[in-house]
Amino acid sequence: MNDILEQAPAPNSGSEEVRELRNVVAGLKKLLTIALLLLLVLTGSYNLIAMRLMLSARKDLNTVQPKVSAMVQQYETVQGPIIQSFYSNLIMYAKSHPQFTPVLIQNGVINPGK
Repeated sequence: MNDILEQAPAPNSGSEEVRELRNVVAGLKKLLTIALLLLLVLTGSYNLIAMRLMLSARKDLNTVQPKVSAMVQQYETVQGPIIQSFYSNLIMYAKSHPQFTPVLIQNGVINPGK
């Protein structure tokens, strides 16, 4: 490693190779700077788009939430008990009419193990 350093030309030497290498390094520095700035701009743009989508989704959620809450409340108080009653009646019917049990199993009303 020391041999390589000793053989390298001095930084102040005016050789053509050193100037060419300096130009290449300067070009690479510019290219890296441009790439990093582009990455910064793309990342910022992505974050802005994601923020807008989040705000839009939050606004939609705030708009829909009262309607959904009302629907859930209605289901829990009105439709849920009616459906449970219907299921209970189907199971009671299947107990008195065993030939109807495969229909309930096929439609997922009762489990085959019961």
